[in-house]
Amino acid sequence: MIETLRIHVEDSSAVGHARRQINEFCRDLLLPFSEEDLGNIALLSTELGTNLVKHAGSGELVVHPLRLHEAVGLQILAIDHGPGFKEGYNKLEEGKSSAGTLGYGLGGIRRIAKVFDFISLQGKGVILVCQYWPAAMQIMVDAWDLPIGGVNVPKPGETVSGDCWTIEMVGDRYRIFFADGLGHGIGASEAATQAAVLFKKYKTKPLEDLVRIVHQGLQSSRGAVLAIMEVDLHRHTLIHIGVGNISSKIITATKQQSLLSANGTVGFQINKLYINEVVLAEKSFVILHSDGIGSHWDSFAFDTLWEHHPSVVAGLLYHTYARTTDDASCVVIKCPGVRAS
Repeated sequence: MIETLRIHVEDSSAVGHARRQINEFCRDLLLPFSEEDLGNIALLSTELGTNLVKHAGSGELVVHPLRLHEAVGLQILAIDHGPGFKEGYNKLEEGKSSAGTLGYGLGGIRRIAKVFDFISLQGKGVILVCQYWPAAMQIMVDAWDLPIGGVNVPKPGETVSGDCWTIEMVGDRYRIFFADGLGHGIGASEAATQAAVLFKKYKTKPLEDLVRIVHQGLQSSRGAVLAIMEVDLHRHTLIHIGVGNISSKIITATKQQSLLSANGTVGFQINKLYINEVVLAEKSFVILHSDGIGSHWDSFAFDTLWEHHPSVVAGLLYHTYARTTDDASCVVIKCPGVRAS
């Protein structure tokens, strides 16, 4: 099943097509949206698409369903490589709609979207995120206190991504699962999706047992690499276990820490597993990404990004470091951590 929609918006004539594609995407996935919800999503799609054309000439919309327990929503990332916003947040003033739209304006969109945030890079483009949740699901969404977001884009030419991530709550802790099926295309997607299904089914198991269960379950597939994290916001701790080349990092204003993973491929062979246990420092970014995102961003100014939504940060890494030779996915978590004494 296609769970990522990537739409290139090259000119104003593509905006209506993008709106219709997103509507069909929601219906094809049987997302539990009312006609009112679909109307609101159409407004978001139109305004974001037109904004790409007006301010950057062109760009792309990356659309994902959002799932938190029983709550289901939709994320739209608008990404371009244009000049950036010269007027900053003035672009969001009420009533200043992008040309050619219904006049609703980006300021109005902030009222119907649960999340609306962007990063403008002078001379390099804008990354903008919009998340929509039906009103009936808002209470469930608000109960989650872990700021998390991501992006997952198939390799150019593919219709599905071989990467997959999900999050579950186990007691008072969050468990984040990330898998990258070997290669790309349908076979990779099936392996990663099967791994995620097993994770959800056995999510309460100890992490080492969980990896071995997924390993057994993928032996008839092409295999995958994976990482699992458990985050405890009350104790400011993180536990990590991984197999293969999923990049797992903890980043603060002063340092980066890469978390060790075992060699091997889940479903074929895994070597000795490593458990990483970390006390999270103040304002820690926890970042997982597949090898479709380049990892040479040691000098990236993460200390300037703390006030932004994690999906914007994930979109920024995709915008700047995505490779065209593989699926590109990235998950970003913001953990307040422990203030240094």
